[in-house]
Amino acid sequence: VTEKGRHMVCIVDPHVKRDDNYATHREAQQKGLYVKKSDGTSDFDGWCWPGSSSYLDVTDAGVRSWWSDKFSLANYKGSTNSLHIWNDMNEPSVFNGPEITMQKDLKHKGNVEHRHLHNMY
Repeated sequence: VTEKGRHMVCIVDPHVKRDDNYATHREAQQKGLYVKKSDGTSDFDGWCWPGSSSYLDVTDAGVRSWWSDKFSLANYKGSTNSLHIWNDMNEPSVFNGPEITMQKDLKHKGNVEHRHLHNMY
């Protein structure tokens, strides 16, 4: 692909499959990187493409840094200078949500409700 002057784009979503065998999920859960339920402590669990999923709280600069590092040349297996990432679904889809998105009372960093950040997510 590179020899022909082409680039590739890998599409990723800001939700992570909830599977204890998936290292990315385990690490995000242990570090408390997910959007929380309205109680402000429990990780939100919604249904999306991979099934049961949690959503990274990208309103937190530390979470964004952690997530972007996953796609660095050093960490993203098979990565090259001609591979780019497209972060899809800036408006989070939750197939089992009341409006097919995140509930408005979910909590982000600083105890901010999702209703105030929905279109910025």
